[in-house]
Formats: sequence, structure tokens, C-alpha cells
Amino acid sequence: MFKRKVKAVSFDLDGTILRLNPPDIIIRKFLENYGILKDLEEITRVLNALTNRMEELKRLDVKSYYINLNRMILEALGIREKTYELAVLMYRDWFRFADAELYEDVIQVLEYLFRKNFKIGIISDNFSDEVWKIIREHGIDMYFSTIVTPDITGCFKPNPGIYKEFERKIGVRGSYIMHVGDDLKRDYFGALNAGFNAVLLDRAKRELTGINKIQSLYELINLLEVASL
Repeated sequence: MFKRKVKAVSFDLDGTILRLNPPDIIIRKFLENYGILKDLEEITRVLNALTNRMEELKRLDVKSYYINLNRMILEALGIREKTYELAVLMYRDWFRFADAELYEDVIQVLEYLFRKNFKIGIISDNFSDEVWKIIREHGIDMYFSTIVTPDITGCFKPNPGIYKEFERKIGVRGSYIMHVGDDLKRDYFGALNAGFNAVLLDRAKRELTGINKIQSLYELINLLEVASL
């Protein structure tokens, strides 16, 4: 199933380690905080309509991506005043309105990996300052030696570059790394295409065939016992 004995594990963040509100709910709560009332269905429609433009923005300017994206969303919602300032605030306060919490299986699995001397890291499409901030707030930062994000690499998942940078920073070849994430394209196939081992964390229990998948991080322990022999 796996190429080599696994020595390191990389995790996605949202939907893998942290349970968050969906983006449309986060945006609605953020706007309400500033006295701007928007219907949830309208926000959802705007996000769906902007999907292709989101991918274009990622290719144009990585470091300003989230602020530019937020501004585009606000303008599509008909907000015309102080859109740049609001876009910056929405980036800064995103996790504040996400109601982020650890999934129940996270601590036990991180403890297992730590005790077994696996190198542990995060590959996330969030930016590094936000990743470090949120994992510190949840008391799990001590488990992670390496965090790689688009503001460091200049690219988002599934670009192989973000995985290759993780490989370089953690000091383990990709064939000895297992990546765990919940997105089929960005995490599973992104990692495989970069030469990593990959496991899809399918908490929603979708009907998917022909891939390595688990429904809980607890199952990762059994996989690693086999992959580390």
C-alpha cells in the first residue's frame, strides 16, 4: 500500500484537525459583527459564482490572495464602502468567527505519533501566521516541527511545490512521508503527485473507491503500524 517505511506525517488543517463553520456562515457572522446584514443564501450564491475566479486569484498574487478574495466577495455582495479595510479585518478575524474546535480524535493520535518519534507537520492553504496562532490557541503547537503554507512557498495545494517544500523542511524524503487530509484533489492526489504517500480522511463517509481512505484519525494508528514495519 505504501512506498516505504513511514517516518513523517503531514496533516491538512481545516476539516482534518479542526472543525470549522462553513465559509458562508463565517462571512455572515463577520458581517453581522460590523452591522452588515446579508442573507446566508445570498452569500452562498456569491461564493459558488466566484469559484473559478478564486483559482485565478491564487495564480496571480499568493501573498495578497485572501485580502483580494475577501474584497471581491464583499463587492459581489453589494458592499461598496471601506471594502479594503473590511477585507483585511475578515482575513484577520476569520478563525474568530469560524468557531474552530479540535476533532475528538486529534489529541490521541498526535500523542501516539509523538511517542513513536514520527516527525509531524502541517501543510495548509491558510497562511503561516494564522496556522501557528490557531494551533497555539488549541494547545497542540508543541507536536508540530514543520508548517508549510502558501505565503512560504508561493503556491497552494495541490501544486507539488508546497509538498516539496515540506519535504525539504522536515528533512524526510516524500516516499517516507504520509499526508492526511480531507480534500480529494488538494490533499490526496496533490500529495501522491508530489511523491508522498496519501490517505484521505473521509469523515463524511462518501462512496469513494480505489483510494486509501479512513473515516477517523483513530484508523491512522493502525495504518501506521503496518506502514512502519
